[in-house]
Amino acid sequence: MADGSRDNVLSTIAGKHRDLKSISVDTMAELLRGTYSNEVTEYTVVDCRYPYEYEGGHIRGAVNLITKDAVKSLLETPVTS
Repeated sequence: MADGSRDNVLSTIAGKHRDLKSISVDTMAELLRGTYSNEVTEYTVVDCRYPYEYEGGHIRGAVNLITKDAVKSLLETPVTS
């Protein structure tokens, strides 16, 4: 979990900032291929680049969120199972 309340299912690597973690390109590819389908049943790929960059090419199914409020709204939306 990004807030540190639970362990991450996917292995993470250190980001540019000490408190931010990310997954590697290889881990993302494995996730998209379904390697983690037993552990991860649902996920959202968030692309925070400018819209023109997103429109130039993005991961299929990714959502383009460019404001803090949009990201916050997504993170605060309850997960329905």
